[in-house]
Amino acid sequence: MSENDPAIPGQNAATDVGAGATSTGHRIEGVRPCLQCGHDLNGQPILKEPDLGLLLARCPECGRAAALVEHPTLGVWGRRLGVLFLTMIVGFLVLLSIVTAASMFGVTMGMFQELSSDARVTLGQMIPDNTWQVTEEWWRANGTAARPMMWRAIDPWHPDVMTLGIIFLLLSSIAGVLWSGVLLGVRRRWLPVFGIGIGFSSWALTWLPVLTTGNAQGLPFPVSTRDLVMREMLPLVGLGVTAVLTLSLVIGLLVGRPILRAAVGFILPARSRRMLRPLWEVDGLDPNVPVN
Repeated sequence: MSENDPAIPGQNAATDVGAGATSTGHRIEGVRPCLQCGHDLNGQPILKEPDLGLLLARCPECGRAAALVEHPTLGVWGRRLGVLFLTMIVGFLVLLSIVTAASMFGVTMGMFQELSSDARVTLGQMIPDNTWQVTEEWWRANGTAARPMMWRAIDPWHPDVMTLGIIFLLLSSIAGVLWSGVLLGVRRRWLPVFGIGIGFSSWALTWLPVLTTGNAQGLPFPVSTRDLVMREMLPLVGLGVTAVLTLSLVIGLLVGRPILRAAVGFILPARSRRMLRPLWEVDGLDPNVPVN
């Protein structure tokens, strides 16, 4: 008996299944790897086996027939699990957005403390006896002259400020790159809207420490120089810092997907990249073209 004798059990079993199948006129949509060779079956015609009535697709690489319906089906539990997973995904994205906005708020407050340190010292030196406490009478008499001196004390080009700024800008850009991969369901032109929304939420949070240092009528005197500087300068300084961080985040969002595609092409072999085809398809690109 020869090696290719069809009487040998299992010989050509993977390729003989569905030999008489007919086309249904439909094609597979989405990622579906072949169980034998891993080739992506996306776009392959859906066939129907005449004897068993099963739907299947044939792998163009190895010829294996792959059934498109697994048994037992989940039935109503499939929909329930789908709703559960969808809710979990949405909740995770909302939580991640809150964490991103809160992190940007924390960076803004850290930069403000660094930027306003000299302003606090300047204000303290103007107060008699350096008490670091501002009375209402003193502020009414000297506030007009103290404000411009406080603003002139801010030095955004100080080496310490520049070092922290560069680090935080890089981190914000990296966050944008990662978010561009998370938001694969969003077109590239809409990604800046998400970044601006995160930035606005972060800037809105900067008003919390401002409002908690006083009341609707203003600051409760006597007040510390720290609280006075925060009340006077944080909204505007926070807006500037948040705007720069938001710009960095938006840039990361816009260039993130090309960076991720380049990273995928560098790390994963061509066959494994097919599993990440949405990273190409969301921008209207062909996932079968090799990544440069």
